[in-house]
Amino acid sequence: MSKPAPAASGRRATLIKLIHVAKRELQLEEDTYRTLLHTASGGQTSTAAMNERQLQAVLEQAKRSGFVVRSGGVKPRRLDRSPEGRKVRALWLFLHHLAAVRDPSEAALASYCKRIAGVDDLHWASHLQMNRLTETLKKWALRDALPHAIAALERELAEQPDALSHAMKSSVLAQAAGLRRLPKPGYDAHLNVWRALNHVLGRPGWASTADMEALTE
Repeated sequence: MSKPAPAASGRRATLIKLIHVAKRELQLEEDTYRTLLHTASGGQTSTAAMNERQLQAVLEQAKRSGFVVRSGGVKPRRLDRSPEGRKVRALWLFLHHLAAVRDPSEAALASYCKRIAGVDDLHWASHLQMNRLTETLKKWALRDALPHAIAALERELAEQPDALSHAMKSSVLAQAAGLRRLPKPGYDAHLNVWRALNHVLGRPGWASTADMEALTE
């Protein structure tokens, strides 16, 4: 039986309305919006299923991404929508998902861009600077976060009952073991194994969003 949505309240209704305004003003595509909900709320992908604490957390994340709650005409910050900017942001959010980045906000990403590429905003980054950001984020993932996540998923899958497809389970575990035998497995090899493990474990969210697709574009 599905869990009923939290009861409506004036406060919840206000928070939901503000979140929907933030989605529109930040020009969030549907997959990016769902990722924001999932990340900020701790697992929910719909405002209707969230309690007030989760809704407030989503609103605070939207504010950190540039949304301004206002009665006047202050313009919110616009996100860089270029393919390169989308990839950098997807990597940044992916590292947050892996617990390597503590603050997934646009402000924190801007600080990282300043430190690595010398620009305060992705809008101002050149092709070369975008490449530098992308490769640096990939190396960050490879240093610890992605291998650690893969090892944890391997252990979890190994403990699953054979009610799962035995052939699929064995195949993915063999794929993970093969990764460790490679002399210098790169980011793409690790990401493919991570996605395969999530798929077999039936994990929604990151493993199937368009933001995940941006990680390999």
